[in-house]
Amino acid sequence: MVSIQKIGEIQFDKVTRQAMAKQVINDLAEGTADPVQIHYNIKCLEDLIKQITNDKEYKSIVLFEAEKHGKAFDFQNSKVEIKETAVKYDYAACNDPEWNKIEAEILALKDKQKEREAFLKTIRPHGIEIVDENGEVYTLYPPVKTSTTSVAVTLK
Repeated sequence: MVSIQKIGEIQFDKVTRQAMAKQVINDLAEGTADPVQIHYNIKCLEDLIKQITNDKEYKSIVLFEAEKHGKAFDFQNSKVEIKETAVKYDYAACNDPEWNKIEAEILALKDKQKEREAFLKTIRPHGIEIVDENGEVYTLYPPVKTSTTSVAVTLK
């Protein structure tokens, strides 16, 4: 088991991170490491990092310590800043009838758009002809579908 002290001893400067990444990729390319095992381990590390960084107590402890150094300070090869992030505004609380009307219109349009998109997905590849309210004829085609093939890992 890796202790937190060991994690604190690792130097993660930019050059080291780049070298570590390149070494992992080289090991995979040369066949000296198991690609599935490495991918699994990386997913586990991502999950570990997410669990730590999303934890309220962790955030509180780090903020408390950072505040001792001021609003911004240099730490190793980084600049650390204390700032507001993910600022959100709740306009529904404003009780503005004009905003409420606009929001209702947007939601209605989004619903209408989703319905139209569902219809467009049903169109055969050769297309279909439609006539609009002005009598113009259009050929509709299904949406172009793109995707990326990747290896998904679901941690248990």
